[in-house]
Amino acid sequence: DPEVIAYTRSYEGEKWLVAVNYSEKERTVGLSELVKEGELLLSNYENQETDQLSPYEARIYRFA
Repeated sequence: DPEVIAYTRSYEGEKWLVAVNYSEKERTVGLSELVKEGELLLSNYENQETDQLSPYEARIYRFA
């Protein structure tokens, strides 16, 4: 989806996933399998559904 940017970074044994919806519409993304073992650190929405990104939503997950 060209309206969603998602990428990972790794550093000193930790992996981070950043997912951002740049659209004014909700987007379906396949995050549920990727984030099962991760911890949600930051989001600009309170109630996130794992496979849905709300309009202009951004999330950061950490994996140990």
